[in-house]
Amino acid sequence: MTEQNLGRIIPVNKGPWSRTKQYEKLDVVTFEASSYIVNIVPPIGVAPSDGSFFWIVMAIAGATGAAGAAGAAGAAGPKGDTGDKGDTGISGLPGAAGVPGPEGYLGINLSDVVIENETILLDDMEHTLEENYYTLSMSYGNTLVLTRSHTPGSAAASGILSG
Repeated sequence: MTEQNLGRIIPVNKGPWSRTKQYEKLDVVTFEASSYIVNIVPPIGVAPSDGSFFWIVMAIAGATGAAGAAGAAGAAGPKGDTGDKGDTGISGLPGAAGVPGPEGYLGINLSDVVIENETILLDDMEHTLEENYYTLSMSYGNTLVLTRSHTPGSAAASGILSG
């Protein structure tokens, strides 16, 4: 019986096509999502295409499929680091004026007070006790407290006279 060399008879997978490789008959490559088998040994750098006589299409890429459904939400990530301190903000608007306080002490030196009958003389001003409803009382040593009211029995202002 005589032997005869048939050459390669089984396809050999060579992976993705490369422009720098030499391919032989029955080499299989992938190119642009399709697969090709060598029909006639091509020159180096000749890319597979469905119109070339060097390459035969084995499987051509299909059309792009529809988008799949959205996946489930992932788990929350870890808490991030605290950020840098921000700049100082602008000053606020001035507040409204407050309610006026009560009338303050008269602030008169005791040496300037002279009481004659029912009249108190303060720095050349006469105040009649009966007309202005003043009440005079002594407290803590040489401090004289003068209280004035607009009507008898209701104090509206007071002062401390100290000497």
